[in-house]
Amino acid sequence: METVVSLSRKNLHKNREPSEKWKFIQKHGRVCKKCGSTDGYNYLLDHIIPIGVGGDIHNENNFQILCDRCHGKKSGFDRKIMNELVKKKYMTKGILKIFYKPIEECIEYYKRRFKELEDEN
Repeated sequence: METVVSLSRKNLHKNREPSEKWKFIQKHGRVCKKCGSTDGYNYLLDHIIPIGVGGDIHNENNFQILCDRCHGKKSGFDRKIMNELVKKKYMTKGILKIFYKPIEECIEYYKRRFKELEDEN
C-alpha cells in the first residue's frame, strides 16, 4: 500500500506557531547537540528524522539544536540517505512524496544508514 504525503511549506507549517522554534531554543539553550559548541550566533532547529523521510514536524522529540557546521554535515548525510531511499524504491523524490513502503521502514533505514555514515566520519 502506498502512502502519499505533501511536503509543501504551506502544508508543513500551517499548524505551527512562528515562535515554536524560538521557544525550543530558549528552553534548551544555544548549544549544538553534536559538537557542544556555544560559540557563534547561528544555531538551527533541526529535525532529527527529516520530514522528507517521515519525521514528525511538530514533535519536540524530533528536534535538536545544531550549529551551522554540524547542520551542514548532517544535511549532506540526509540528502545521501534520501537519494538511497529513492533508488531502493522506498519513496519518490519531490514535494508530493509517495512512500512505497511503510514510513516506519523508511525511518528505520534512515536511522541505520545515518549511524553508519556518522561512524565512517
